[in-house]
Amino acid sequence: MISRRNRPSSSAYFLFHLFFFVVSFCCSKSNAQNATTDPAEARALNSIFQQWGTQAVDSWNISGELCSGSALSQSDSVFEDPTNNPAIRCDCSFNTNTLCHITRLYIISLLIIFGFYFL
Repeated sequence: MISRRNRPSSSAYFLFHLFFFVVSFCCSKSNAQNATTDPAEARALNSIFQQWGTQAVDSWNISGELCSGSALSQSDSVFEDPTNNPAIRCDCSFNTNTLCHITRLYIISLLIIFGFYFL
């Protein structure tokens, strides 16, 4: 018979489950960060930006990977932040979290006089 003293406490169970939750969360985030943007989508976005005379901002184009940084955030406040202009949002759940697709493009304003682009 197991005495009450030898049973793990409820706080031990809580810490055990918390540990596995944190480890699982960290692993899922690292998988998304190791994913790469679909090359065709990256070329298309870079071509659009080149024609518009703009470029990706540092908050989501980290070390040349388009789907990184704030592009992985699902928060609309991050996506629509004026300092994050232009902004993209990515979904990195493809091919077992190794491939990202650009799902949204957000541009606050764009004015190109000679190219006739007015947004």
